Amino acid sequence: MNEPEPKTVAQEIRQTARVVDADSRARTHLANERTFLAWLRTGLSLVALGLAAAQFLGGNVPGEERMVTALAALLIVSGTLMTVAAGRRFLVARNAIETGTYSSGAVAIALSAALAVATGIIALVVIWYLQTGRGAR
Repeated sequence: MNEPEPKTVAQEIRQTARVVDADSRARTHLANERTFLAWLRTGLSLVALGLAAAQFLGGNVPGEERMVTALAALLIVSGTLMTVAAGRRFLVARNAIETGTYSSGAVAIALSAALAVATGIIALVVIWYLQTGRGAR
């Protein structure tokens, strides 16, 4: 009788990993989709905030109008860039999950954080200027 050759430890581990990998990979893809949707919501919120700033912060003084337009444009561009970066990161992560070469997106997170901080500081300066300019009248 021909008995099957015993499996090596490495073969056992690979077979076990394949069995676990089916559910694990599905969960990882779902997490990737949730992450993309969170970034998408954030990007769309920034665009909406930019549109709201353009609509409701408009001043009567010519300098104020330019500042509000610049702030609104910055918010809209930031939201658009964040959405594009989210889509790109989703596709890269999806392919990396499939090939087993996934690594975290530290650069995208650092750039997004820096962009959010810069936008927040600029927004504070614009709001402060508009409030002190209106209060002085």
